[in-house]
Amino acid sequence: MFIYGIPGRNQRFPGAGSIATLGIESIFTNVHVDKKIDLIIECTFRDPSTPQLNIPEGSLRTILKIYPKKAPFSTHKVHMYRQKDGEAMGSSLGVLVAKFYMGTVEEQVFSRIQRRHKYAHYIGDIFVQADNEDEVEVIHHTFQQCRSLNYTVELSSSGQLPFLDILICKMEDSLGTSAYTKQTNLGLCLNGDSEWVPCKVQEHHHQGKKGLHSLFYLAGHPPRI
Repeated sequence: MFIYGIPGRNQRFPGAGSIATLGIESIFTNVHVDKKIDLIIECTFRDPSTPQLNIPEGSLRTILKIYPKKAPFSTHKVHMYRQKDGEAMGSSLGVLVAKFYMGTVEEQVFSRIQRRHKYAHYIGDIFVQADNEDEVEVIHHTFQQCRSLNYTVELSSSGQLPFLDILICKMEDSLGTSAYTKQTNLGLCLNGDSEWVPCKVQEHHHQGKKGLHSLFYLAGHPPRI
C-alpha cells in the first residue's frame, strides 16, 4: 500500500523530533452520512473556486444519498443486506466521501497551525512527525476541535511506530520503513475468484514484497499483482 508522504525507502528530514499516529474513531460510523453529503454539496456548489458541474444540485444530492446509504451488499454466504447506519459495507463511494471529508478537516487544521516536517494520511489514519511531543499534542488538539471528532494518539516506542501495514523507524537523520504485520494477523485475504470470499493461507507470514506476492498468488490472484 502506498501512503502519500511516507517514503518507500529512507528519506532525510531536518531533526529527529517525535513521530506519532492519530486515528479517528471511526469516520464511517461516527460521522453521519448526511453531514458529509452537506459538506460536499457546499464545496461543490457554493465555493467559487470549484469548477461548475453539469449536474443539478438536487440530482447530485440524491445520488450521494442512494449509493452510500441504500446500496445492498452481500457476504461470503451470499446473504444480501442493506446497512441502516453509516455507509453501506464495501461502498467505494463511501470511501470517496470519507476522503473528501478528511480533506476539509485538514484544510481547517492547517489554516490554524503549520504543517509539520512529515505528514501523511490514509482516510482516517494519520502519521505526523513534529519537533517534540508537545507539538504532537497541539496537532491532536487542533484536529479534535475541527468537526468535533475523537482521535486516538500513539507515540513511537523505542524509535518504532506502526502505521497501517508500514513499520516506521527513527534514525539519526532519516525515517526508515518496512512491511508491518500485526501479531494477531491470521493470514486472511480475499480469494482471487470472489470479491467477498476470504481465503486463509497457512504458515505464510513473510514480510516484504516477495511474501505479499506469494500470499496473493496462493489465494488465487493473478501473478501480475
